[in-house]
Amino acid sequence: KFAELEALETPLEDAFGASGVVIKGIAQDKQAYRKPLERMLLFMSSQMLAYYRATGDDKLKTGIQYSPTKLMQMADDALLGVCARLSGLAAARLAGLVDYGVDATFLADLEAQKELFKGWINAPANAARLRKEAGQQFIALLKQAKEILDDMDLLMTFFILRNPELRDIYKISRKVIRRKAEIPAIKGSIRDADGNALKGVIVRIKGKMGRKSISTAKGNFRFIRLKDGSYPITFRKKGFADAEVEMKTGEGLVEVVMVGVG
Repeated sequence: KFAELEALETPLEDAFGASGVVIKGIAQDKQAYRKPLERMLLFMSSQMLAYYRATGDDKLKTGIQYSPTKLMQMADDALLGVCARLSGLAAARLAGLVDYGVDATFLADLEAQKELFKGWINAPANAARLRKEAGQQFIALLKQAKEILDDMDLLMTFFILRNPELRDIYKISRKVIRRKAEIPAIKGSIRDADGNALKGVIVRIKGKMGRKSISTAKGNFRFIRLKDGSYPITFRKKGFADAEVEMKTGEGLVEVVMVGVG
């Protein structure tokens, strides 16, 4: 029975960690790739409008003017459509648009940013699906572990009936294990956009508490002996954009993704 229970330890930890992935953080990362694309399209729109006013090019008469609000409110697919349309129009007029700051290098950078953003479009939905599946798997594994523990309790009952001196030791051990499992804590794992563990990230509980932790070589961190509740956690590391994630005690291993800068 001990071997059966030990065999469930790693699958339980993996499922527990995956079920606690923070979708909010992934959605924020997606926005971090969308915002630069919106800014590039806004610049391109204004420059092409100026070019149209100077040349009277009829093909630029409509469909090139976009405000920041309009771009921000667009669905992801619609934004990619605008990118394709403006890029096509600009490519056909590149010689004239060079004087307006839209050249081959700009179009190449726009295409690169578009591809980066496309890679993150479905990330929140995929993460939500995987978290749901991991949660279901975790519940199933917990049920299996409980059945093994119930069998062990039954076997131990028979054993301590024959060995009364072990009864008190067994009861104390069960209480200690239960108490440790109930200590409120926050724990997480920090990765870069490629999924690599980030060591040496300064992790702080924001506010008066001011507690600090440093991520390990595996990117892990934790705060124990907290009061039950929600805490704003900040993350800082040279070469990466600062991040802040709201985390709750008892929600399991939360994965935090930091975006590189520079």
